[in-house]
Amino acid sequence: MAAKFDVEQVKKHLFWILLGVTALIEVVAIALLMVSDPAAEKRKEYVDRQKEMKSISDFKNSKFLPPWEERKNEFTGEKNVIWEKAWKPQEPIYDFPLGIKKLEYPDEKPTSAELTSYRDRYYKDQFDRSVAEASTTKYEIEYKNGNPDRYLLLQGPSPIAFGGAGGGQTGGGIMAGASQPGSSEGGPMKAGGVSVGAAAPASVSPGIRGILGELPTFTIPPNPEEFWILQEDLSVRRELVHTLRKALGEMAVMTRKPASKENTGAVVLVNSFWELTLIPEAGGRLSEKSTIRNVHCQGRPQALYDKALNWKTEFLIAQGANTKVVLSFDGDPLPYGQARSFREFGPMNIGTLDLNQEFLAAQTFRDVNCPLRRVMAIELGVAGQDIRNFKPADLKTRSTLPEEKGEEVEAGADASAGGPPGGEGMMSMGGPPGGAGAPATPRNVTSLNRLDRARYLVSNEVCRHIPIAVRLQVDQSQVNTILTTMANNRLRMQITQVEWNHLPRRRMLAGGGAGGTGFPGAAPGGFPSMGAPSGMAPGLPAMGGMPGRPPGSPFGIPGAAAPGGASGAGSNPNLASLGLEDGNLIDLTIYAIASLYERYPPKPGAETAGGSGGDSAAPSTAPAAKPPANTAREPG
Repeated sequence: MAAKFDVEQVKKHLFWILLGVTALIEVVAIALLMVSDPAAEKRKEYVDRQKEMKSISDFKNSKFLPPWEERKNEFTGEKNVIWEKAWKPQEPIYDFPLGIKKLEYPDEKPTSAELTSYRDRYYKDQFDRSVAEASTTKYEIEYKNGNPDRYLLLQGPSPIAFGGAGGGQTGGGIMAGASQPGSSEGGPMKAGGVSVGAAAPASVSPGIRGILGELPTFTIPPNPEEFWILQEDLSVRRELVHTLRKALGEMAVMTRKPASKENTGAVVLVNSFWELTLIPEAGGRLSEKSTIRNVHCQGRPQALYDKALNWKTEFLIAQGANTKVVLSFDGDPLPYGQARSFREFGPMNIGTLDLNQEFLAAQTFRDVNCPLRRVMAIELGVAGQDIRNFKPADLKTRSTLPEEKGEEVEAGADASAGGPPGGEGMMSMGGPPGGAGAPATPRNVTSLNRLDRARYLVSNEVCRHIPIAVRLQVDQSQVNTILTTMANNRLRMQITQVEWNHLPRRRMLAGGGAGGTGFPGAAPGGFPSMGAPSGMAPGLPAMGGMPGRPPGSPFGIPGAAAPGGASGAGSNPNLASLGLEDGNLIDLTIYAIASLYERYPPKPGAETAGGSGGDSAAPSTAPAAKPPANTAREPG
């Protein structure tokens, strides 16, 4: 008889039964693990692979190249697009003398005969052309979205006075504006009895030729490196002069604004000084209800004329090729916000000029009422701006220009001491001049004419960054116009610092010279002498903080009134307009860094940071906009 399965006994001892089964399974699993190792194969594979990797010393292979080539081409193409867009506007800046073949790239060299002719004739001829260009009246068309937007009048003969006070020497540093005692035309500038610079002054020419940096006659023909340095210096200076004339055009241009509901047929023209409301009548006349209103941007009263200095407030309206009209105003000064009807000025006609068609309107200036009164100096390659931890020795040479054999000289060393032959024919450009108290700083100069080749903050195969300093005498209300025009010019300038000092009220002589002010501390020509920290160019304004105050002048803030009796030759104490303009002039110094681009596309085969010249992207130049057919004729 079979035994009966006692379910109750199983339930009673279920825990121990399960515990025994589990222990049995574990014993069986341990036994199986002791017999076989399932990870042994993987472990062996890992160890073998590790030994193989340790034996490899170079991981590069063909699979690495395609992704990097793709990225390189992408970034090189983008760099070239930007490079081309930056170079194209700058291409017209660079000019070469007539008679010398135009060179495309820095490694191209003029012939020895061309360099000799350059020394004897071509170098000087460029300044004759530049002076004529700056003295010529012309219209410049401003474009917006490829279409003509407005016209600027670049006035000429330019009402801007170029050069230091009294038309003196302009070399030897940014602030050496006036002729120094003991100096003479053609001789080195002196500062405290010590020669300024390593050789001859930067320029001994007066006026615009000095501002353009014309150097004294040199006896040794320049080498190719010096040729490129000289041409770049002249090209950049000429562009700055053009920019300043354009800034004056921005101040002068009259733009059209909507007429009031009461005079729907009127033409309203306005700039930052005046508002003209012109109401045309039959027969080419202007209605007596036409007005001129003082809308000065700083809310000042303005003089309409100065009998002693022989100027009036005048506006030019030109249309087509043959039509131009000058509107002239005189009389008592006009307070801010007030208008005066044309009834007080006598009949005014515009002839056949049609105010409903496109025309140019601009205020014209004389040298004695010009808001941009004088360009005192322009300097290139000087460490003038306040750059922390910057040392002149950090300036670089042009990396794309093959260097000729040069030499190291000490700043402040005399030109004739230990220098190459050439005597008075040696030249000096750029770099902070030495002088009394200036530290002896090594300068990298060329071997023949001792031009300073270290002039860039950055120099590579694409771009050169050159520091620039410009000193002006300008109406304080127009500082923003100056800064905006300079920031937007073709040199792609970054303005780094601005310094200004209020000029005590004085009168300018009709010939352009400065009337004496009689205040203590004035330099020759009536301009305040300004101190300079040790090691800086003579006359540079103190860096940092509030603008320095001219010695002897109690006024250091633009707009502060000068003593009422401070007027010089040419003044008329009985004239109601005495000093309304001169009392708001400031001495303005602008420091900036210009970006000068190398020619695009780079020379075939030339190595660049982004690859060879063959990596250049396809040009993407947009067609130039055509000027309108109906342009105004140059007045003359």
